[in-house]
Amino acid sequence: MNRLSQVQFWKDSAAKGYLRLVGLFVGLALFAREAYVSLLALNVSQISWNFLLLPIGICTFFYLIQMLSWALIMECLRTPVGINETIKWYTLSFLPRYIPGGVWGYWSRGQWLKHVLGTSYTISTLGSIIEACAFVITAIAMGLCIFSERWGKAVLVIIFSGLALCWLILGAIIDIILGRRLPAMFTQHPRRFSHLEFLLKWMALLGTYITFWTLYGITVALIAQTTTSLAEVQIAIACAALAWVAGFIVVIIPGGLGVREITLASLLNLTIGLPLLDGRLIAVVFRAIVILAEMLWLLIGLLFHSLSKYKV
Repeated sequence: MNRLSQVQFWKDSAAKGYLRLVGLFVGLALFAREAYVSLLALNVSQISWNFLLLPIGICTFFYLIQMLSWALIMECLRTPVGINETIKWYTLSFLPRYIPGGVWGYWSRGQWLKHVLGTSYTISTLGSIIEACAFVITAIAMGLCIFSERWGKAVLVIIFSGLALCWLILGAIIDIILGRRLPAMFTQHPRRFSHLEFLLKWMALLGTYITFWTLYGITVALIAQTTTSLAEVQIAIACAALAWVAGFIVVIIPGGLGVREITLASLLNLTIGLPLLDGRLIAVVFRAIVILAEMLWLLIGLLFHSLSKYKV
């Protein structure tokens, strides 16, 4: 690398670093504003804090669903990780996701897969891409449920039938790619299984992500205490999923800080008429519960690490 190239490299690196810091500060500023406005304008005593124990439990559980879904993805990619290893290592990727740039959680996961299990970066990257696509595709499908009352229940059947068909086609394409490029994509001898077994695992994966978003939205509905009707729960699920997508798209803001809160409050206001200030408070409390659940799983992962050191 010549001198000019080195200078250009450092300029690009500095620019990316500044962009990440800007994203972090913007996200923190947006989130702080939402928290400040909602807590200032509303009486915090309106929240039944004992009632929040159930959302915390559900939030902790849907993160377990997320980890098991990723383990199933790796199983589909002929690289079984195992539940113990997944909990021990996957949880460590929760913290880097709040580093500006939005990809550090995926990057850290690829690092430990390589050094601990010998998995190639190609496979770990493919697994991360599949996971991101699964989150976005299923979130959008769940988000379309927001229009179910206007379009009719039959549209829901069409949406999820189309989702299942697209997912099946995507799985078939990945299965073909793995079958043709299997030797070149693995650093170790992979486990082989039939096309039917792969597709069954692949379709089960779709079910786990639908379950994830259902629990994700139910958590929001419980915080909002809008569980009196199935329609409101369904709308809360759709709003929560679309808010997550909004935060995912804005990649320079880590964890979608502020973006998801603003989007969720706005969608709840537009769909079920929830006052905007109430929606802000719900979104902020939901973010706090999400972070609490992530920290809990991080501690569990560290506990698994500590226990593994004492095994003979």
